[in-house]
Amino acid sequence: MSGLYFFKGYPIPLNFMNKEYDYLIIGGGCAGLSLAYRMSMDPFFDSKLILIVEPQTKSQNDRTWSFWSKDQHFYNKWAIKSWKELAFKGKKKATTLNIAPYKYFTIRGIDFYNNTLPQISSCKNIDQIHSKIISISQNEKVIVAKLENGQSIKTKFCFDSRIPESYNIKNSNFVWQHFKGWIVKAEQDYFDDQKALFMDFSIDQHDDTRFFYILPYSKRKALIQLAIFSNKILSSKSYDGLINNYIHQNHPNLKYKILEEEYDKIPMTDYHFSPTAGKNHMFIGTAAGMVKASSGFAFKRIQDHSDFIIDLLKEGRNPIAATKIIANKKYLHLDGTLLHVILSKSETGQEIFTKLMERNKAKNVFDFLDQKSSLGQEIRIMLSLPFFSFLKSFIRVWMKK
Repeated sequence: MSGLYFFKGYPIPLNFMNKEYDYLIIGGGCAGLSLAYRMSMDPFFDSKLILIVEPQTKSQNDRTWSFWSKDQHFYNKWAIKSWKELAFKGKKKATTLNIAPYKYFTIRGIDFYNNTLPQISSCKNIDQIHSKIISISQNEKVIVAKLENGQSIKTKFCFDSRIPESYNIKNSNFVWQHFKGWIVKAEQDYFDDQKALFMDFSIDQHDDTRFFYILPYSKRKALIQLAIFSNKILSSKSYDGLINNYIHQNHPNLKYKILEEEYDKIPMTDYHFSPTAGKNHMFIGTAAGMVKASSGFAFKRIQDHSDFIIDLLKEGRNPIAATKIIANKKYLHLDGTLLHVILSKSETGQEIFTKLMERNKAKNVFDFLDQKSSLGQEIRIMLSLPFFSFLKSFIRVWMKK
């Protein structure tokens, strides 16, 4: 860098305005850093100038991602813990899920940042700016992005993780999945760290879809979290009361202290996100529809999306095609159907997820949610769920297209 000046307390390289970047990545969250990390590790991009614009520093554990995988991925080793067995609790009984050949992984946000950012920062061809993009204009050859300090950036291609304000997502099947969790430390060995509680639907639903999950990182440390599908967002304090009551009722012998808390929300929707805002401007992450509409899982989809983008860039093809691979129309329609059933309350989320997990092999459910299921698996899963409710919702979702 030829020098720095400071905007809102953050250092900004003086020479970035004189460059024309090959790639601009807007957002340094999961999607932006996943893409930038791959670029930093691949010699193909050594000659490319890359800029990441992100308003926040990533120095805290602000979230937790979980995913299942049967393959070896470089990010698997970043997981704080993985499990070969999961437990599921419905309204009346508990079931142990044999998820082979899958394993279930959990990655803390801070561990993800601490593994990606040092590698990205070590690359001389990758610049990072802590700021916001307030506008973008483009022509056939170049995109001009304006920062909040009034300075402009030129780039040949833009990867954008911001959801456009023009999107009217709430006209689709839409619900917030909001959640709060405590990372607790027990005074003595308490948790079975060989099995995670995937979903506990035995709790009072309060006319929503609600479940707890417990991810034991060790015999003394675990994440205890409540997730709710509802457009009425609970306050952080309200969550605290519910979590405290759950522990008191289900784990009365657990003596603990709270180490960390996380509180957030993610959109679950079958909205047809546009993959692009122009020839050289594509969306990534939530803005590209990478949050699974039926479950809220996103981490693995973002990783797959990033892999496809890198492959297409190296082949000299437009990376926008990667979004169409992940945002598969068939599965988007099936996700929308499930979401419509839950929101219409023709069947409760508690009933649907209980039947889904208790009447099917976990492997088949994970294959289905990974969009890698066979027709036979899909038929068996559909037959395990309330037929007429799903048929009506399937038709209504189809007619809304």
